[in-house]
Amino acid sequence: MDLSASFESSEFAKALIHSRQHVAPRRLVEPGPSGPQLQEILGTAAAAPDHGQLLPWRFVLVPADKRELLAEVFGLALQDRDTAATPEQIVNARDKAHRAPFLMLAIARLVGSTPERDARRQEFGELAVSDAERLVSLGCAIQNVLLAAHAMGFGSGLTSGQALASPRLRALFGMHEHEQAVCCVNLGKVAKAKPAAKPKAAVAAKPAAAVKAPVAEVKKPEVKVADVPAKKTVATKAAAKAVSINKASEDELAALKGLPREVARAIIAGRPYATVEDVCKAKGMGLKKLAKLRDLLAL
Repeated sequence: MDLSASFESSEFAKALIHSRQHVAPRRLVEPGPSGPQLQEILGTAAAAPDHGQLLPWRFVLVPADKRELLAEVFGLALQDRDTAATPEQIVNARDKAHRAPFLMLAIARLVGSTPERDARRQEFGELAVSDAERLVSLGCAIQNVLLAAHAMGFGSGLTSGQALASPRLRALFGMHEHEQAVCCVNLGKVAKAKPAAKPKAAVAAKPAAAVKAPVAEVKKPEVKVADVPAKKTVATKAAAKAVSINKASEDELAALKGLPREVARAIIAGRPYATVEDVCKAKGMGLKKLAKLRDLLAL
């Protein structure tokens, strides 16, 4: 890249970052991203930093014909928290699932890391990537998504709330033990733009000692987009096919694609497991293999 092209890219990146604003979902209107646009947007998420190439997050698209399932969860979650919630409050909670033309849930794939667990993983020669690092990776992926959508002319807004921690929502999206719903990503055309916000003043960082680290080529992981299931009892295909690492037979484990029979035997020999991630202790298993099989395994 020559100097002029580099300068233009730098200026475009700065303009993109500073001009993007949060847009409330109620101010987002049709159309949302098309199929090809969505794949481009999610492709930028795959470029986020990812220590160990574990893909410690996933995005679940909630299409229009499945929004009512999410609305029901939002309404019931409010009633679970507040038995005195008024009908108006319940309707408002449900409405949050229908406001933006495009909505997807960002889920962090955590492992319940603690210094003790990380140390144990390192003893087994595994790469211990903490939950903090995993959340940083998800944050970068979300920022890439927002900026890519902004570059295409879409408005964007992140929404969260207590409903994301609801057992009802976890069941709907087939979330595993340590997975965490972080926020909803809302996209669409902006019905009415607000005045541009003034850029925030930069905070100068104190100089620190230089840290040298090896540079490795990292391949972009594939980002999969999954629909919310039609029935709450069958949240995702992955959840429906999940095999128990504590109860499954050798044949059931060996039937999983990418899991050799000798590893299945090692998993059985290492029982019981307190978490799915503890299966990495079995000979032949590791974090990379677990990352590929994670959606097919359960306690």
